[in-house]
Amino acid sequence: MFIKVKYGDDETLLCNPSCVAVNLMRNIKRRAGYEDNALVLDLSDEKGLVQELETRRYDQASSILTSQNRTYVLVKRQQSSSSSPDRQRDAAVAGEDGDAKPASVQYEYVPLLNNCLELFPDYRLQLQSNEAGVGPQKRTRRQSSVKAINPAVVKHTKVEKRTFSKRRV
Repeated sequence: MFIKVKYGDDETLLCNPSCVAVNLMRNIKRRAGYEDNALVLDLSDEKGLVQELETRRYDQASSILTSQNRTYVLVKRQQSSSSSPDRQRDAAVAGEDGDAKPASVQYEYVPLLNNCLELFPDYRLQLQSNEAGVGPQKRTRRQSSVKAINPAVVKHTKVEKRTFSKRRV
């Protein structure tokens, strides 16, 4: 399975998502010409649903990217203007013990595809966790692919000790 990543002036990259998400995004960043920038890139589907690959860096990209048409738009994540460092300092919230705690950082996503709405008329950026109107999805620890050995099935083998004597000639 391959995916198409659209960016710039309707440029397209053909990518194989059969790897972990961090490797896929590193490859896309290099091939799209953003390697030297400190941008955090992500993908959104044709309707604008951001895949949030940064939060699932070590998951298989092919299990995350499941869009029907397998076409994605390259987006950049940036700190929203409402969560700039000055505003975070001014919006410190007092905790129960009276200590000041900074407000959470919020991000916004900007498509890196020029004329995005002309190519995808239904494109509206949105986050997966906000899609259902609930908070962020809880991640569960992946189960190991190593199966536990059932001690009742294991056959014990007896190792014989052998002693060797030197032959005299």
